[in-house]
Amino acid sequence: MNVSLPSLDNKRILVTSGRTIENIDGVRCYANLRRPAYQGHAAAAFLSDHGAAVSLITPTDCGPCLAQNILVRPGPLNTDDSIPDIRRFLAQHPCDALLCLACLPSIRPEQTTNQKLKIKEGDGTPVSFIVRGTADIKEKVKDLGLPVLGFDTGQQPFAAGNIPSWLDAYAPFVLDAAPLLSTPEPDPFPVLSSAPPLAGKTVILTSGPTVETLTTAGDVITNASSGRQGAALASALAQHGVLVEFVVGNAEVLPPGHPNIHVTKVLSAHAMLDACLNLLPADMFIGVAAVADFGCETPIDLPLHENESHTLTLRQNPDILKAIATHATQRPRLVVGFAAETDPETLLDYASKKGIDKNADLICANLVGPANSLDKTENRLFLVSRNAPPIPLGVRSKRQAAEALVDALAQALL
Repeated sequence: MNVSLPSLDNKRILVTSGRTIENIDGVRCYANLRRPAYQGHAAAAFLSDHGAAVSLITPTDCGPCLAQNILVRPGPLNTDDSIPDIRRFLAQHPCDALLCLACLPSIRPEQTTNQKLKIKEGDGTPVSFIVRGTADIKEKVKDLGLPVLGFDTGQQPFAAGNIPSWLDAYAPFVLDAAPLLSTPEPDPFPVLSSAPPLAGKTVILTSGPTVETLTTAGDVITNASSGRQGAALASALAQHGVLVEFVVGNAEVLPPGHPNIHVTKVLSAHAMLDACLNLLPADMFIGVAAVADFGCETPIDLPLHENESHTLTLRQNPDILKAIATHATQRPRLVVGFAAETDPETLLDYASKKGIDKNADLICANLVGPANSLDKTENRLFLVSRNAPPIPLGVRSKRQAAEALVDALAQALL
């Protein structure tokens, strides 16, 4: 970089980063995708390289290139708790400046639950959600007594307090810091023998969450999913000689590069369905993606004040699993879906019913929700088919679960 910037030696800077979410029902949530989740991570590294003592508060796992001398601590998952958390940190660790670079949604549900809401009807059916405005961080930080730069919940840049010249010089860089891009999980699978019946087969595999944009500020409704299980399964299948068409939503994790994996990136449920239909025919379809159930035709301008309410009318998204499993002319020989459920008492019944309703051959049932985070590195899966008792796979890493699923797929194709 050819720009001469003042030294930040002896400057203490607090940076917030990552993406907070507003939980709806343990599976669905509101978030904001207008800016990269790792913008604050990149800014923290940039400031640290110029001599600042940087502390980073983030609910998001750290990026891979963060300097070791940056103090990192976990932050709250929702927007309204982020302001008190900043105050508590500053009371214990005084700083010279605050950069509010976390991506905060401007809406939250009026009511929240940890039990998945059973509100799905048919394609296109309208569903109402009451939302309220989240805390306005721009207003909340004005009395902190230190200079503040950042983005409000409308994703507009703001400044508060008296901005010193040294901070003003860095503003163009930290407010437009290049994000640290997501990287595949390290240590790819070992090369495996290409044994039948999988070698040479083709699979369409969906992964990651889809997102539906609700507001012009970038607020979305989505599902809390990292995409780790889909990425692990794509890698395992590729190493067994399967040609993988990997259709991925807004996932944090992608599979390691492999000549057998072709990646198609999408955002919405409609885009994911279109991509899958265009990739037919295939021998297998595996729907690992956490598809958002609801969306809207056009994002709306919704500048809500804190706690102000509004009723969103959303439409039911298309059912991708059912569309593939009931395809009139190009149904894959094997169709597999995933069933995420927050209630352990109904998990297997829900998965069995889903398999019948969707015309799927196999359903992988897994327990999710705040206590069983979708972002964890382990899964407890059950394989549910129409003509056999459920098969428990136990608690496994997502890589081990992927290998177990590959074995099950091979048996199903015999």
